Amino acid sequence: MTEMRDRIPEDLTTQVPTFDYNTPMTGVLSAVHQNPCVIILKDGKYYGIVDTRVVYRARQGLKIQKLEKAGKIAIKVPKVTSTTPIYDAVYYLYKSRVKTLPYVMPGQPMRVLDRTTIVKVLISIGALNGIKVSDAMTSPILAIDINSNVAQARAAMRNNGVNRLVVLDNDRYAGMITQHDMVVEHTVMPDRRPEMKMKTYSPSTSTIKSIMVASPVEIDLNAPLADAAREMVERSISSLVVMDRDKPVGIVTIHNILESVVASMEITVRNVFISGLDADTYEYEDDIKEEMRQFMDRLSKMEEVTPEYATLHVKKLRGRIYEMYARVSLGSKSMINANETGYTIDETLKKTLEKLRKEVTKAKEQKMRIRKIGSGSEEEGKE
Repeated sequence: MTEMRDRIPEDLTTQVPTFDYNTPMTGVLSAVHQNPCVIILKDGKYYGIVDTRVVYRARQGLKIQKLEKAGKIAIKVPKVTSTTPIYDAVYYLYKSRVKTLPYVMPGQPMRVLDRTTIVKVLISIGALNGIKVSDAMTSPILAIDINSNVAQARAAMRNNGVNRLVVLDNDRYAGMITQHDMVVEHTVMPDRRPEMKMKTYSPSTSTIKSIMVASPVEIDLNAPLADAAREMVERSISSLVVMDRDKPVGIVTIHNILESVVASMEITVRNVFISGLDADTYEYEDDIKEEMRQFMDRLSKMEEVTPEYATLHVKKLRGRIYEMYARVSLGSKSMINANETGYTIDETLKKTLEKLRKEVTKAKEQKMRIRKIGSGSEEEGKE
């Protein structure tokens, strides 16, 4: 057990295919869907990774340009080795928001450490003990009507900075849809699904009902987080719907689990966590941290609000646009999300924190309600 805390044994890792930077995406997609990820090499050296989430985000949609170079959409994430402590790997996965980390051994084939394996280790060393599902879940949850189409679901996820939505049928809980569901069903991959050559796919006509998970796995609000982690590992899934009796009140994901561990590691040192900054934006890190700490101080002065920690992920989009995705933990009450885009770091941060403040206020007034979202409109769902 102590050994696993101090280093990452090779038997925890998985060998994956490698591709050259210039390989067309048409030659990579099949391997992406058959492996945790693929590793991209440039001039024979590690360059980055491509997984299903990277594919989805690259186009903010459901089709990939067949001749686009794999290296163009690959993302660079931290590498780990046999001497990397497990908790460092947890932090890298959390900050990078990816499913796998490259595992580098000189002279050996490229391997990866996936987050499911990390969760198994966290369970085995007791890192999740004492944490409840309600402490880690995201709530309120976002929901969309079963008659909405895939394009509307995709827009709702993008606009709200989430990867999954609860599906309602006449305001009754019917299932869940994720980005992964849409990628697997509709990414154009002639070598994997030849029948797609004969079909014309339109996300504006394909319904959520045709690809949603009708019976997602559920877990009780007050269950130990370790139980949620075991369910995800045993069923090879990345999220659970959190229930309070017969009502869905939140979502708990693998990323929530990693976030809880990171927070428990450093909560006594700092209560603000920032990820996604690159070589061009690292200079703003101290200013962003200070702004977020002041934001947390303001929240702590609100009645019935006890903020524990906040996270902020920064992403630079095409066209010199920044996207920020912020979360604040209110302990067992809820995990509140907000995201915004803008043309400058300052502008985007200001908009994001203002939106987050409004969401915290709304959550305080309407605890554990379902927000129903559709094509361009929002309304409070029925309890």
